[in-house]
Amino acid sequence: MPNVIGMTAIILYSQNPPELARWYSTYLGFRMEQTDEYFYAAIPLAEHGKATPSAFIHLGIIPAKENLAGVARPVMLNFKVADLDQTLLELESHGIAPAERLQLGYGAFAYIKDPEGNPIELWQE
Repeated sequence: MPNVIGMTAIILYSQNPPELARWYSTYLGFRMEQTDEYFYAAIPLAEHGKATPSAFIHLGIIPAKENLAGVARPVMLNFKVADLDQTLLELESHGIAPAERLQLGYGAFAYIKDPEGNPIELWQE
């Protein structure tokens, strides 16, 4: 059996990597870095009971090899936020409205999509 020792990145295939990287930087505050071939950001992992993260995962944005228009996205990104209401107010001021909001026993959730249709769940514990 393979010996997986950890997860290092989530990769998004993009029709327009510079624009998608700009969106994540502008609207979610990620510090996107650029190489010759792709964009990436180190995102702190939300660790239960810890105010300061000790681990990170990379979000990579790379060019798609085929047209993804209308292609279903079987993955959803989940980002923990400190204040969901404030986050949504800021996003809505830029025309990004949640498709749905939920309140469950373990937190509040809102669902948005990036410009290429990738689903994003915002969660406040």
